[in-house]
Amino acid sequence: RARTQHTRNANPSPLLTPPATAMAPLDDATAERFDPTMLHVAQQIAAMANGEDAINMMLDLYFGFLRRKTDFFASEKCKEAVLAAYQRQATIVEKANKGKAAEKLKASEKAGKAMEERLAREAAVEQQMRDEDDARKSRLKQAELDRKL
Repeated sequence: RARTQHTRNANPSPLLTPPATAMAPLDDATAERFDPTMLHVAQQIAAMANGEDAINMMLDLYFGFLRRKTDFFASEKCKEAVLAAYQRQATIVEKANKGKAAEKLKASEKAGKAMEERLAREAAVEQQMRDEDDARKSRLKQAELDRKL
């Protein structure tokens, strides 16, 4: 019991105290260093979730860790820090989705233009075939008239 008390009162890492000002998020290349660890934890949580909401379990685990092992909740700014981190990531997703939507629209427009060009080429070929047919019929008709005379 004394050991547990000592662990809880140990000086938590001041690095996990929410900053007074908004921080820029880690760039993806830096954040990806932690992906194997995070995926390992996420897989274990998913296995434990047994069909329940694994995302909430993962968040509870992370915030429980912050509560038990850091002074994160000692600051009045912890809620702001969480919301700011959420907003930063949501903004990244929004920009990516807008980019994807723009790319999809561009691809759709390009496909539409290609379709129009193909239809125009096909219509030109069909018109040329009709013109050749008409010319052939005209020549045959003229040959028949010449033969009758």
